Amino acid sequence: MFSEYVSDFLKQIFSRENIKFLAIIVWMMSSACILYFFDSDIPISISIKIFAVSLFFSLAWFLLIILLGWERKWLFIVLSILVIIPSLLVVSAYAITGSILHRSDFRVVYTTNSSESIEFAIQFMRFKAVALVLSYILPLFLLFKIKPTKLKISRTKKIVLLLLIVLSVVMLCKNNWRLISKRYHVIDFYRSYYDFQQEKKFDQWQAIRKKLKFTDPVISELNIKQPKTFVLIIGESLSRYHMQLYGYPRETNPKLTAMKDKLFVFNDVVSPATTTIDALQLVLTLADHEHPEYYFEKRSIVNLFADTGYDTVWLGNQNFRGNRYNIGHGIIASECKTAFELRGDNDGIVIDALRKILSSENNKDKIVFIHLRGSHTEYSKRYPKEYSYFDNKIIPIPYDKGFSNNQKKIIDEYDNSVRYNDHIIAAIIELVKAQCEYSWVLYFSDHGEEVFEYRDMFGHQGMNFSKYMCDIPFILWVSDKYKAANRELFAKLPGYLNRPYSTENAIHTISSLSKLKYADFDPSRSILSANFIVKERFVNNKPYKAVPDKKAEIEREYGKLIINIIKRSPL
Repeated sequence: MFSEYVSDFLKQIFSRENIKFLAIIVWMMSSACILYFFDSDIPISISIKIFAVSLFFSLAWFLLIILLGWERKWLFIVLSILVIIPSLLVVSAYAITGSILHRSDFRVVYTTNSSESIEFAIQFMRFKAVALVLSYILPLFLLFKIKPTKLKISRTKKIVLLLLIVLSVVMLCKNNWRLISKRYHVIDFYRSYYDFQQEKKFDQWQAIRKKLKFTDPVISELNIKQPKTFVLIIGESLSRYHMQLYGYPRETNPKLTAMKDKLFVFNDVVSPATTTIDALQLVLTLADHEHPEYYFEKRSIVNLFADTGYDTVWLGNQNFRGNRYNIGHGIIASECKTAFELRGDNDGIVIDALRKILSSENNKDKIVFIHLRGSHTEYSKRYPKEYSYFDNKIIPIPYDKGFSNNQKKIIDEYDNSVRYNDHIIAAIIELVKAQCEYSWVLYFSDHGEEVFEYRDMFGHQGMNFSKYMCDIPFILWVSDKYKAANRELFAKLPGYLNRPYSTENAIHTISSLSKLKYADFDPSRSILSANFIVKERFVNNKPYKAVPDKKAEIEREYGKLIINIIKRSPL
């Protein structure tokens, strides 16, 4: 009985018309990938994988069509065009150059005008090129003569099959995303277009900020004639829940813990967003969740110090024009007098760069902005091998919930990255301490990171986020002479360490710390101010108190249980 059902099911799928239809889809989605095998710059192993991926996509797309029915052909036509456009470009370019287009090559398509395109086509028009393009296009016209047969199965079975197809595609993409996004020309084409649009956006935003003119003065109220050096360190993806300094049982902060009595460790600070770009757009300027437009209208933290005569230096171990063109910080970094774009997998490269900066021109006031790679995925790349300290078989994971070996390995790697970050922050403090008597170092992370505490996932995201993604460290070191010169400011500071705060207002805290005064300065937004006012915090424009964590989830479920018991009670 079952074998007969399977046989009938397969006959429906692979009917004569459906086989014709499948052949056209395979040609449409996979024929361009055959050319990969003839490009000497692409390894044969990569070509095989890409071709296999394209065949899988072809089969998945075929099954979706015969499940949904040809009456939904508009969907097929739209998505087919999305595949045909980049494939046609790849076929055309291969006919002319003998190589496969990649992301930087696609950029030419977006920046070329129509007259240049026509001239190029005429100049390189050859029989081989025309033949290759026609061989790709002509079979597609057969689609108008083919009507695939819709599967005749129950609604339940159809839903199950649809879910299996979608799940299979998602899993394939998840497990092979790096290969697909960088090598498969269809995805590469649209990612290239996205990058192109973001670059235009970057240039537009930068042009707007360059035109800004500020008439109100920025005044420094510091009565210190000697050179001053301030360092603002922005970490990456560091959750305070994995810091020994904040009570994590593993020794992830041996160096900072050893100097704890010299630090001001703030205990209740959150980031305004759970992605770097969105967070730093607010952190580094006077913009906030109520007035994001201030990013284009008011000073940045760099402008404030530049206007008071400080040398401004940016040390970035993250690209200024990387993912989404890093609009949040890249534009602000470019406002510094000097900006260095470092390129290290881990942050060891930052120490040498900072040493050179601090040893030069010691007679000048300066502020150095350091943007770390920190604990960004892949965690294992964020520290040298000698910092592979944690092994769950020897040092147990404090919150082990029956994790798989792979999950434990990821947690170990994350904790190793946190321990290496501890080394970097401590080294920066020691460098500044040795070079300048009047100085401070402020460290906080752009956002946090979830590492299996709340659910079966690690990383950070803008949607469906948890408190692990926004609860961050906020740590201040101040030199003895700078404290002595500002006794009133630092005398009350130990009583401020538990204030609820968001780095959305960090520019006001840094202004207090450096005694900068200007029209937009608001002492009620500074965690160091006696005039500080507790305000509701927002993360990704959502009230922080509504952001879930495991404790809150347990309390909600417990509350529901109690309510249900009461409802069922005869009393």
